[in-house]
This record gives sequence, structure tokens and C-alpha cells, in this order.
Amino acid sequence: MMIMKTALFFAALVVADASTTVAVLEFGKSGVVRRTTSKKCHTTVAGVGSFFNAMSNKGMQQADMTVVPDLFRRADGAVVIGISGAGVDLESMPTVSNLVQSEGNSVVGHMTLAGAHGRDLLNKAGPSKELDAKSLVAGVKSEAASKNLSSVSVQVDSENAAAVDTQIAAMLVALQKQAGADSTIIVHLVVEEEEGASRRRLMSRRLEDESK
Repeated sequence: MMIMKTALFFAALVVADASTTVAVLEFGKSGVVRRTTSKKCHTTVAGVGSFFNAMSNKGMQQADMTVVPDLFRRADGAVVIGISGAGVDLESMPTVSNLVQSEGNSVVGHMTLAGAHGRDLLNKAGPSKELDAKSLVAGVKSEAASKNLSSVSVQVDSENAAAVDTQIAAMLVALQKQAGADSTIIVHLVVEEEEGASRRRLMSRRLEDESK
């Protein structure tokens, strides 16, 4: 029976799609965005777009979402960071993995989308600036200094995955210092995990569960 269940699971993975996760991070003075009691993490591009608009006071947000803006306070800076590419594998990027799977440590909440929607979400904030691992921290700090929502992106491959993950960790420290105690910076970290990486992670987790 166990072998049959495992075989069926592997068959299902063959048709598995990519996935996109948005982690909402708040640096500095807290309270600009908050976690709701909703357990409905799954949403759509339109849903995330409505959240961006609500954060910028440009429209209404869709109902029953996991994160919402405060009614009276606005961020002093906000940026969307897109991480995508064949090298995005949460198993080998511990900093990014922690940000998209756990709350706390600046992470307020998450939204998840089935499929590869990184570019669609970045476009909600306008044309995206392409960065590499070396320019990631400086580029994000520059964009976060503006009150207008903007976006940056970095392509990840097998050669730069570790460097990107390291720079994301450095970015957390830099933004906390930049925000200080009197201002707030919001980061929407958009991580697009391709089908192969997502499948490997799900397969590994399933095998670990079955071995217990």
C-alpha cells in the first residue's frame, strides 16, 4: 500500500506546475502592514495587485487575504524584489527558504500563487531593474529610499544561487539599519520556484515523512 501511495504521488508530480510565493517583510517601525486571521494563503496576480494598490492607497484590496495594510499609516519606502531562474531551489538557498516558509524575523505574512507569475507581479510595480548578486543590496537600498513602489529582479542559476542567498541575508541587515527606529520599509519578496525545483523539494519532503 505504501509503495502504491508513493508511486501515485510521483505520478502527480509529473504534472506539477511551478509556484510563486510573496513574502511581505517590514523593517523599522512596525505596524504599517499586519497579518490577518485568514488561513487562505493562495491567491492570484490580481489579488496581490490589489494588496499593492491598498498599500499605496490607490485602491481596495480583495477580501480574505493573509496580509493587509494599516488604515492610517503608510510605509516610508517599499520595493518588490523578484527572484527567479533555473537556479532557484529552496533546498540550497537557506535564507530565501526561511523567508518564504516562516513568519517572524521581519516576515509579516505570505501569499502563494500556483504557476510562474514573478514577472507579472513585478510589472504591477512598473518596469523592473535587473540586478546581479553583487549589486543586489545597493540596488534594493536605493529603490527602498523612494516612497513610490518600484521593483528589482535577479536571475538565479546554479553558479550564483549561493551568492544571491548570501546577499539576501546581507540585505535584511542593511534594510533594518536603513529604516532605523522612526521609519518603515516594506519589501515584497517574490520568489518564483520552477517546476523541477518545486518537484524535488516536494518529493524529498514526502520521502522524509514516509520514513518517520
